[in-house]
Amino acid sequence: MDSKAKTDLGRLMVDQDKLLEVFSRNISALDQYPDLQKHLSEKTDNVKAFRKAIRDGRFDTEQVLDEVGDRLNIIAYELRPSIDMGFLLDRVAMLVGDDIDKISGLQIEDFGADNLSKVLHALGHAVHLSQRPAPNYPWRAERGRGDKGFYAKLDEVYQAWLNGYRSHFKLNVWCQDNLDMKCPQSVPRFFKNHGSPAEIQDWVEWVEEYRA
Repeated sequence: MDSKAKTDLGRLMVDQDKLLEVFSRNISALDQYPDLQKHLSEKTDNVKAFRKAIRDGRFDTEQVLDEVGDRLNIIAYELRPSIDMGFLLDRVAMLVGDDIDKISGLQIEDFGADNLSKVLHALGHAVHLSQRPAPNYPWRAERGRGDKGFYAKLDEVYQAWLNGYRSHFKLNVWCQDNLDMKCPQSVPRFFKNHGSPAEIQDWVEWVEEYRA
């Protein structure tokens, strides 16, 4: 930090109102300072409007929580394909047989507390994964058609890699002999980091579109 930047920081630190204004623009960054975070959140226009609406009787906290619950149900439904619920499906099959209407009456003890806890943990993990930046997969890059043709056969290249063509040199020779294509240098490392392309949902979706 140069001297000018240090001067600006010093001015900001002694101007408490200005400092709070800066903090209020990104309240989520203050998670380690919950009291300050709460103070700043209470000063925001939306929080003020929210509390005024409750005082005016436009809605109450139970209505808000009901709306939140409905929205969380939708989010959980949207995340469901990304988690493994096979074990829970097996449990349900044992309980209801061919009478699907019985599911609506199942209780916590029917599903099993451990099973439900496992689902909630998987759901929480899926939430965090959904907020990570999408990987910059090479088949999504805007390149020449030759590259896309190569990545459309990435599952075949992966099998060759598994069969011993581990170095880029060997894999490149295999690709030229069997696919009449050159192998990008990054491919062996990609396999080490990501494994089988057939297990990457983005590749499965992309290759279906490409081959259509």
